[in-house]
Amino acid sequence: MFDRRVPDIPPGPHGAITVLYPSRHGPNAADDEIVRLVAADEDPATLRVVTSDRRLAERVRELGAPVNSTGNFRRRLEEIALARDARPRGSTSPTRSRDN
Repeated sequence: MFDRRVPDIPPGPHGAITVLYPSRHGPNAADDEIVRLVAADEDPATLRVVTSDRRLAERVRELGAPVNSTGNFRRRLEEIALARDARPRGSTSPTRSRDN
């Protein structure tokens, strides 16, 4: 969930990540939408919220969703990209869990 539209990135699935934008504008619009989505999920523990906003992290943890900081998330993406680039051409990627 991004606060504002990112040029050239429409909402919807993009590989293992789903990009969303809030349905309203204003303060905390994205945060409130994230909390609503987590609260509506049957099993919030299967989700992963990426944020460095302390208050949002508290809100979603209270609902049972784990949180990763944006710094940790970025480092993980970089590790995955480096591993992918280091694979010999034609090799396949190992199966990854939802948390990767």
